[in-house]
Amino acid sequence: MEIVAALHESIMPEIAKGMRARIVVEGLPNRRLEGHVTEVAAIPTFNWRSDVRYFDGKVKLDNPPRGILPGMTAQVEIALNRRDHVLAVPAEAVAHEDGREICYLVHEDGLERREVKLGEGTRDLLEISGGLHEGEQVVLEPVLSEVEQDTNEETPLVSEATFSEEDADAPAAAPTRQVAALH
Repeated sequence: MEIVAALHESIMPEIAKGMRARIVVEGLPNRRLEGHVTEVAAIPTFNWRSDVRYFDGKVKLDNPPRGILPGMTAQVEIALNRRDHVLAVPAEAVAHEDGREICYLVHEDGLERREVKLGEGTRDLLEISGGLHEGEQVVLEPVLSEVEQDTNEETPLVSEATFSEEDADAPAAAPTRQVAALH
């Protein structure tokens, strides 16, 4: 029994055949399965919703349990080299616009649109190797239609967020998290 996992392009240099994997099959909750990487695609799959590329990786289960069926959904964790003392943000804080990675920072007078450079990442956290500083707050899941678009590429966008009357106090209540160290 094999699992085809979508591997984010940022981790591809570290993925190799034979690497150990832990698997949780949604149809078999509360069971952690073990497996290993048997194959990694050389060409990414196309996803029209995102500029991010994913590569298909095959993970073979060491001991397939009873009740597992083809087509079931699974989450795969592949242990990569540990990285300490890096800046990281939740994956939902990074927007992909025109082939670039963008974060929206929260300031008292509005939001700032800032291009960031990504390093490595996990399913939940993305390393920021440039563009942010520790302690800055980022917006989670920015709704791009509610943020003014700047046509001047020379300066970053700093503007009042445009919210409906229902969300008049939204800048103060917008979901944010501090940039954190990934451990």
